[in-house]
Amino acid sequence: MIFTKNSGLLLGLLLAATVPSLAQTNPKAAPAQAAAPARKATPFDGLRKYMAENTRYPEQARAKGVAGTVHVRFERDDAGRIINPSIAKSLEPSCDAEAIRVIKTMPPHLLNVFPPGMSMLLPVVFPAPGSEATKL
Repeated sequence: MIFTKNSGLLLGLLLAATVPSLAQTNPKAAPAQAAAPARKATPFDGLRKYMAENTRYPEQARAKGVAGTVHVRFERDDAGRIINPSIAKSLEPSCDAEAIRVIKTMPPHLLNVFPPGMSMLLPVVFPAPGSEATKL
């Protein structure tokens, strides 16, 4: 490569055009806001959304101020249906019944990431009444 008197200028212009941090910016311009990194979608996003939209806080538990998590153990058959749901960790009878209901009515495609026959344990959360989580 032959370097001439203007080679440095040309190289500087090429670098400034390809590397934005080297380009001169207008000092009066507003500083660029760093965009929050987008969260990658996971196979569990549909499951989280289903649980948030379909779990109903039982009035009986709400009146008592009950909050916590019910753990439901279940399996998935070859057709994707939920079989053998049972309470692994109880909270309150009305919350336990709601957790079983929401698991039993879950669409089969939400659990396709798991092989049939695999035993699963899913937490069903009942947040404290009035907390931000109950307003989802």
